[in-house]
Amino acid sequence: MDSERQKLEEAVTALKTGNKTAARQLFIEILRNNPKQEDAWVGLSLCVNSLAKRKEYLSRALRANPAHVYARSALARLERIPAPQKAVATPVPTPEKEPKVQRKWMEVYIGLGLVVLVLFGLMAGLGFVLNQQAEAARIESLPVELTSNRYVFIDFYADW
Repeated sequence: MDSERQKLEEAVTALKTGNKTAARQLFIEILRNNPKQEDAWVGLSLCVNSLAKRKEYLSRALRANPAHVYARSALARLERIPAPQKAVATPVPTPEKEPKVQRKWMEVYIGLGLVVLVLFGLMAGLGFVLNQQAEAARIESLPVELTSNRYVFIDFYADW
């Protein structure tokens, strides 16, 4: 009995550290020697992924000890979970909802892009108009009168 308790503690430690394979082997070894060890049945139920196997192992623990509190509550919780009819896949978003959300954001981004382009165009146009007005005012302020057959090189050298 003392070695059984020690193996049970080792199995629980292996289960707590995430080593389900080692824990499962230890629980099975304990149950080979003592098939009425309810804690080993409960531990074994935690080592399997199958819902049916978990229920079976918890039922065996309750047959060994009908007053086992954890086995009774765990089995009651598992009984409320419906058994899957087929393999459970990751949920796939419905194609109707997803594109609408993406389309809405795309429309927002396109709208913002157009606003930025319009503002850039207005700024460039305003800059061009203001530059033309400044150039005209500068030419008017020159001391020399400009005509079509007379060149003024002062402007050229001043800008250089």
